[in-house]
Amino acid sequence: MITDVNRKLIAVKFAGFQPSYQFTEKHLQSSVEEIQDIFPSSSLALLSISANKTQFIIKVSGNSEPEAYYLFDTQNRKLRWLTKGYSSLASEDLGEVIAFRYPARDGLKIPAVLTWPSDKKTAEQRKNLPLIVLPHGGPDAYDAIGFDWLAQFLANKGYLVLQPNFRGSTGFGGDFHRAGIGAWGREMQNDISDGVNYLTSKGIAAPKRTCIVGASYGGYAALAGAALTPELYRCVIAINGISDVRQHINRSIRNNAEPELVRRQWEGVFGDDKNAFKRLDEVSAYFFADRFNAATLLIYSKDDSIVSPRQSTKMHKALKKAGVVSTLIGLKGEDHWLSTSGMRHQLLSVLGSFLDEHNPAP
Repeated sequence: MITDVNRKLIAVKFAGFQPSYQFTEKHLQSSVEEIQDIFPSSSLALLSISANKTQFIIKVSGNSEPEAYYLFDTQNRKLRWLTKGYSSLASEDLGEVIAFRYPARDGLKIPAVLTWPSDKKTAEQRKNLPLIVLPHGGPDAYDAIGFDWLAQFLANKGYLVLQPNFRGSTGFGGDFHRAGIGAWGREMQNDISDGVNYLTSKGIAAPKRTCIVGASYGGYAALAGAALTPELYRCVIAINGISDVRQHINRSIRNNAEPELVRRQWEGVFGDDKNAFKRLDEVSAYFFADRFNAATLLIYSKDDSIVSPRQSTKMHKALKKAGVVSTLIGLKGEDHWLSTSGMRHQLLSVLGSFLDEHNPAP
């Protein structure tokens, strides 16, 4: 919700592929719709409104440029460019970002974001492409139209990038979000696999040329993908990923000042029947290291307060014991989110080298 200085409701923001706004005053609503019409393939974020409601500051992100900031005057209907983010990036260097839906095996439509390789502009070029699956973290989160630094890095290297909003993601309604209860490693993972198979069946993605990359829950999904569907992936990159779900939950309960509250929160994720937690080993990659066919890169932050570094180190040991090609990298002084730009540059360098070795783009 958006309110004025007196806490009076001005507008409600709705999620989705391109977040939208519903204003209480018609002239403000028409102003925002007018701006959206100027940038039909990008997302708008309303950052600020003047006290008299005559001026907006808007961030535009997506296919026009990475991030651009504008001032819109509702009285003279003029849009004025202010500045841009990621100033070293040119719009022509970006891969086109589109939203689409594909069918899961049970018929549920899965919303997803697809980023085309930046040098593939025609329909003829957009065939038989090496694919990177990039599941989001959370999993209470979602991917939308906009600038994603990791997806664009991969697209610039020549990869097609799929960001599936598997069931359990936010942003697409309560029923879709609740469909993720008890579905880690099961229906949620199937949704990711079905996205790979859909793009392959359409001739867009090249068979046997898929890698999966993810951080946090996305790292869990990357490892689970290699363990539960080893035939799908040529390589795996997990950043601060979860390999042993039960251990992760027990640690989060044990380390919290209100353990029973956290336990109930986890029961809301996995279900509250007495066997729900016992079944977590069935969807934890750590227990299936011998199933991996994919070369694996495990990256963890030594100062991660959300996911224990042990989730990566024990997975690495299990993979090495199983004879799987596994590389382990610990990042000193970094948090769960890899917040610093310097570390992100270093991360991209490591990712790029690993992909060049195990799934090079043409």
